[in-house]
Amino acid sequence: MAAVPLNPGVIDTDMLRSCWADGAAGHPKAAEWAKTAAPFILKLGPKQNGQSVSGGGYED
Repeated sequence: MAAVPLNPGVIDTDMLRSCWADGAAGHPKAAEWAKTAAPFILKLGPKQNGQSVSGGGYED
């Protein structure tokens, strides 16, 4: 088991819309983000344990 903090960036959610109104529309919705993020997350493993990752960048 590994623990890897992941910063998803700005995601268009109901909470974001409550703060940014229509400005949130310029960011991906959670379902769209998940399609990209899931394959990335599934590649994470023990080597990334404890590393903070953001935007898909981490060292192998």
